[in-house]
Amino acid sequence: MEVVAGEGTGTCRTGTQTVSPKWRFVVVVAVSAVLGLGGLVVLGLTQSPDDVVGWFTEEPPPPRISVAPPVFAPAPAPVPVPPPAPPPVVVQPPPTPPVVEPSRVRTACRGLTWTVRAQTGMTVWVATKHGQSNPYAGDLSCTETAPLLCIKPRALPKPVNLTEALDGRWSGGEVALLPDVMGAELRSREQADGWCKTKFGEGWRMAEFHDGGGWGFQAQGELPRDARFWVAINDQRANTWDR
Repeated sequence: MEVVAGEGTGTCRTGTQTVSPKWRFVVVVAVSAVLGLGGLVVLGLTQSPDDVVGWFTEEPPPPRISVAPPVFAPAPAPVPVPPPAPPPVVVQPPPTPPVVEPSRVRTACRGLTWTVRAQTGMTVWVATKHGQSNPYAGDLSCTETAPLLCIKPRALPKPVNLTEALDGRWSGGEVALLPDVMGAELRSREQADGWCKTKFGEGWRMAEFHDGGGWGFQAQGELPRDARFWVAINDQRANTWDR
């Protein structure tokens, strides 16, 4: 390799002459037959020949790669998950009590009935009906519906000109009818007394066979002439609740 430096028109060799620190043109010609290269001419501006030699000895600096900071997409907003729906509330209707026809349960049940014997003003005579009433075993099926005879003992004075009979003595009480009672619904004397009390008030109860002495009695009240109604009896099994 041969380096030739020149300033103006003069020439110098790097191996025998000191190079001025001033700026100068340098022509470097390198020929290498071994590498098979045709020739390389470098024309440049430098301060010293050592810089020219450095062109061939120093490795070029690595290229600067500009790396942009990573750009992260914002995380998607969480999708709200609705809470699970509560199980449906199933409202069970209250159990319906079984409807039992009394006629299918107490077909042999019978009860004692009376009728109106006479009605005079506000005085009524109630008693058994010949050939119909049965004070020993009952005469009307429990499947039938009839009024219930209620009485309120009051010790009322006997009306003037009242004619009494063996089965029509004065009871001193007041009577009324509780309508539409099915015989099978009469299951006890206490139940019947309670119905009379609820309907007519304190002191009322179901009328009984012996309220006037037996077989009938007279009392204050006004009843339908063709009425047939339930009456209790204490010493016989002729009530609807006896069977």
